[in-house]
Amino acid sequence: MNIKNSNIAVWDKSRKGIGNPNDIWQDVDWMMIRGFTNSGNPKAMSSNNDLANRFTINNYSRISNDIKLPIIIPDEEFQVGNTVVLKNNATSFYGSTDYYLPDGSLVGQAAPGAAVLFELAGRKYTTVTDSNGNWRFNNLDITSVSGGTYGQLSMIDQDKRISKIVPVLIEDKVPPTGDPRLIKAKKGDMTNLTDPKYAVLNSKDETTPTNQLIYEYVTSLEDRQKMVSEVGTYEVEVKLSDLAGNYTIIKAPVIVHEPPEVITDGFITGKDFEIDFDTWVSANDAGKRQLMISEEYGNLRGFEITGQNLIDITNIPSKLGINFSGHNWEPKKTYPITVKVKSYTKVIRVTLVPAEVEMNPNQVYSGTITPIYIDLTNNAKVDNSKIEKVKIGDDLETIVNQMITDKKMTLNYTGYGEVKVKDYKVIVNGNELKTSVVPDQNFQLVYNYTGQMKFASAPNLDFGKIETSQKQESYKLVSTSESDVSVINTLLNDNWNLQVSLPQGIKNKKTQEEFIGQLVYFDSAGKETVIDKYGKKIMEQKPEMMSLSKVDVRGSGKSGMTLKQEIGNSNGDYEGELIWSLEDSPKP
Repeated sequence: MNIKNSNIAVWDKSRKGIGNPNDIWQDVDWMMIRGFTNSGNPKAMSSNNDLANRFTINNYSRISNDIKLPIIIPDEEFQVGNTVVLKNNATSFYGSTDYYLPDGSLVGQAAPGAAVLFELAGRKYTTVTDSNGNWRFNNLDITSVSGGTYGQLSMIDQDKRISKIVPVLIEDKVPPTGDPRLIKAKKGDMTNLTDPKYAVLNSKDETTPTNQLIYEYVTSLEDRQKMVSEVGTYEVEVKLSDLAGNYTIIKAPVIVHEPPEVITDGFITGKDFEIDFDTWVSANDAGKRQLMISEEYGNLRGFEITGQNLIDITNIPSKLGINFSGHNWEPKKTYPITVKVKSYTKVIRVTLVPAEVEMNPNQVYSGTITPIYIDLTNNAKVDNSKIEKVKIGDDLETIVNQMITDKKMTLNYTGYGEVKVKDYKVIVNGNELKTSVVPDQNFQLVYNYTGQMKFASAPNLDFGKIETSQKQESYKLVSTSESDVSVINTLLNDNWNLQVSLPQGIKNKKTQEEFIGQLVYFDSAGKETVIDKYGKKIMEQKPEMMSLSKVDVRGSGKSGMTLKQEIGNSNGDYEGELIWSLEDSPKP
């Protein structure tokens, strides 16, 4: 027998050529057996010494060049480095198959119809690969398997060849569970809001013993301390964790009540409030109920308690009883209103105050209805459409001061003459009313402003260090020089003209010699303006400019401020006082 350039696999007689080979030799150059006998084993010669030493042909039931073995490959979703990891909250597990050679290389041939076995924690799950060699376990329930447990995955193909066992590490990803407790805390008492375990009932986990579960408050101590400072209903959050680091956030309802109260089947929150007399008496009982419920007034809330549940029944009249009977409503009086949920009763005190009217604050140019600007960089106007409800007879200065404190209103903006709180005018139906208190009709509260034209800033110009010259030279501002002129103009009818002058010229700081040359300004069209002791206009306000205009006199290219030097200057530092001025001109 002579075999060349072949793979060789052998099965002993007991296997009858089925299943995995007993021995495999890959890429054998040659093998030869010179003669055969019925007893003993003929001597084999081969380029592979191991084969030559161990090949016993009379012991074999099968010799083949098919040396490939099956391999089961979990999907890359389950591959973490070199480890196959399956989370215990997974309900499916899947992958593919292939064959490999002894050198570890994959053949690229799937194993259809192969039996796949997954063994875990004493359980066995089986499936069969499809025509493409893919396998899948569905409807797994492994939530009770602890993290760190190992299972194993194996496969037998249709030729009964068995894959290597693939270890599968279980990772605990199932969070613990628990039910929230209804916490009842006395006002000012932190006892029931200190231990997070008190907020959770019936806690359990699939793998971690209950006594080893970890309880932590998510709601800060500061927030819990704030809760007990005021009667009301709240919610705290507790993090319930297992030993694997999985966690659940439990949200537990909290009732903070007055210390003498015993809370059983109901609870009510709300506040005493004031309301306009006309609004109250014009409403029927259903309307009064809604006024008491509204956040603006009573902020009334009713709750039923069932077990550990706090059920909001505010909008169910049959469960949240409010008694409006037995009262003769009069202004400037306070009335107790009884509210009831099951066995719990609370009294809300309602004070009826004189009627309210609407006040419309306006900030305008004096003598006009034109709103002033609140942002001069984009000419954004003040919002004069806002309405504030105020009580008849209340002091207007007090109201405005409170609005300023509450940041509902701002007086005095950049670019306008100052106004004081008392400088308002009350306008009712287009006519001015001399009063210091809220009138009995809707009204405008008007502040009149005068606009201004002025500099926000003006630059000092620096032409840097230049050499005396034997010919006329021109110089632009150095990069570090100031160059921005900022002008504020909030006048309604006038534009500005920017003028500049050098009253004393430019002189040598040491000798007081006059600089021989000129400071000139070139506009964008190339027009040259010599800056001398007389004010010269170099620029005017353009229609597209905002009320705060920033002008760069550096210019670009040939435009902008330029220093011309003539022949004859002596060395030294030169300076001059530059006077910037504004002149108004009517808007076109």
